[in-house]
Amino acid sequence: MVIFTKPGAIIKIQLLQGSQARNYFESKERLFLQTVLSKMQNDSSIDLNITNEEKNMLDIIFKKYDKYL
Repeated sequence: MVIFTKPGAIIKIQLLQGSQARNYFESKERLFLQTVLSKMQNDSSIDLNITNEEKNMLDIIFKKYDKYL
């Protein structure tokens, strides 16, 4: 599992959503990314406050669509 920082994760999600990868997302991936992004942006702390399951899912999605970044 990769260690994520909050700003790094937000930027990477936004880059993925703006890239050609958005044409290939599965519905659950698209919903997950939007939900986690909103959760991180609405949290005022600088810490990454997401569960281990969410971190694992982000890691899987980032690896799957890495070629679009």
